[in-house]
Amino acid sequence: MAADSFNDLSKEDVLGWFDKREIAKAGPYVDLVRDIEIEPMLIRAIVPGTAPTPYAVVVRLMEARGGALLISACTCPVGKHCKHVAATLLRAVDENAPKPDRVSPSVLSWVEDLRRVSLAVAKKKARPASARQQLFYILKWSDDRRQFGIEIRKGKFPESAEEWWKVGRALVTPPQFVNEEDLVILRLIWGERNHESPLRAFGLGPKKGAEILQRLVQSNRLYSEDDLGLPLQAGLVRPASVGWQIDPSGFQRPSLRPDPPAEMIVTVDPPWYLDLAEGETGPLDVAGNPAVIARLFGLPPLSAKEAALVAEALSELAPEMPPPAEDAGERLRLIDTPLQAVLQLDTVHTHGYRAWRDYPHSYNGGPFDVARVLFRYADADVRPENKHEFITLPEGETVRLKRRPEAEAAALKALAASGLERVPGHTLYTFGHPPEGIYGLAHESDWAYFMQDSLEALRDAGWQIEFPDDFRHHILEVEGWEANLVESDSGWFDLDMGVIVEGERLALAPLLAGLFRRDARWLDALRLAFAR
Repeated sequence: MAADSFNDLSKEDVLGWFDKREIAKAGPYVDLVRDIEIEPMLIRAIVPGTAPTPYAVVVRLMEARGGALLISACTCPVGKHCKHVAATLLRAVDENAPKPDRVSPSVLSWVEDLRRVSLAVAKKKARPASARQQLFYILKWSDDRRQFGIEIRKGKFPESAEEWWKVGRALVTPPQFVNEEDLVILRLIWGERNHESPLRAFGLGPKKGAEILQRLVQSNRLYSEDDLGLPLQAGLVRPASVGWQIDPSGFQRPSLRPDPPAEMIVTVDPPWYLDLAEGETGPLDVAGNPAVIARLFGLPPLSAKEAALVAEALSELAPEMPPPAEDAGERLRLIDTPLQAVLQLDTVHTHGYRAWRDYPHSYNGGPFDVARVLFRYADADVRPENKHEFITLPEGETVRLKRRPEAEAAALKALAASGLERVPGHTLYTFGHPPEGIYGLAHESDWAYFMQDSLEALRDAGWQIEFPDDFRHHILEVEGWEANLVESDSGWFDLDMGVIVEGERLALAPLLAGLFRRDARWLDALRLAFAR
């Protein structure tokens, strides 16, 4: 990073800390940041969110080898390095910019408080307390991203709302939380209820699906299942062309290619795109004969011989359409490289979890430490349970992958010896889409031993270990101790204790203060005596 303190913070520094998606999600929150305090190495702020209580954000700069290290914390479910932290830093950049006509923060705070009080009074007069609940619509999709559905929830906020299925009854006798806008949406959804969907959600049929999505976006209450912080926004119409894609089994399927690209396509009529990075969705304008395109997408996955027949028919009857290739699999880029097993350590923030191994059932939730396993072949990352030969990379390219099953089995054997086991998908209650393919230790207390001893054994077995610098079980070896006597104004001497870590001196007092705040047992002599 270029800045050595928050006084020199630039937007480029912030863009270097967060990916494009987090920056996009942070944008609407920048102007909401309040009570911001900016010091050279510390920023504090309050950021209103979807919860009733605003989130508290703390960001620190710490000296480390190779430059300053960013440490962040937020009281939101994500807990750190979230969109609220990004918004706070972007607001700090604005605050640091020279403003000759700048208005006093106290005046701005007074105006904001007045506006908030006025809005609260207006809302209270506009509707009774019993009408504060409303419907939220959650866009869900299957693992292969080919099936989509709408889950309806009722509550005050989308992340705490509960599933709601009483559509038919509401159309006869609408409850208070169902308004006229909802009734139109519910009639459309109810009319498509016979459309099959593998999801626990109402299916989006090809006939009314596009109209349903249009009205849901206009309601400003449509959310994607992996981000309940901000509703999906209406995006511009994007042009799209037809192409062919090889699925994991080696068969060809028609696909739509929007410009600019988007993560997912909802196959309604007309089709819609879902751009999670930008937080928007909208219709596609597909080039070509609509009747031919509809028939193409009605085809089953094509083998090489079937692809040749379809290509011949298209060349004769619809020459403007791109044909599937007979030898498409052979034309793909072949990745033939040694295996690199990768273990990514992280902390998932939960609102509860079931009993698993030595973890008791918890209704309160909190942080839960996990490991994600990837098999890396050059630029292709696959999860162990994915046994396919054909892999589609994040940027859309499909490649052929020459797997190393014996090396993969040996890597998993070493992983099991470290104490990590697969966490069942239903164990953790998380905000948004539950994590998949994660591993965990028997208990949180086992992580200290794992980080100190098991990591080296895994590295010796060929594993590459990745985790953020602020991973809460990251162990740093103390290379030395330092004590300085500093004369105070009263004529006495103060003792300044420090430790040397990776060649840098760290003051011991702030480290101990943080430890005592996190774990009060260190201040209880009796409990420490029993712990020996």
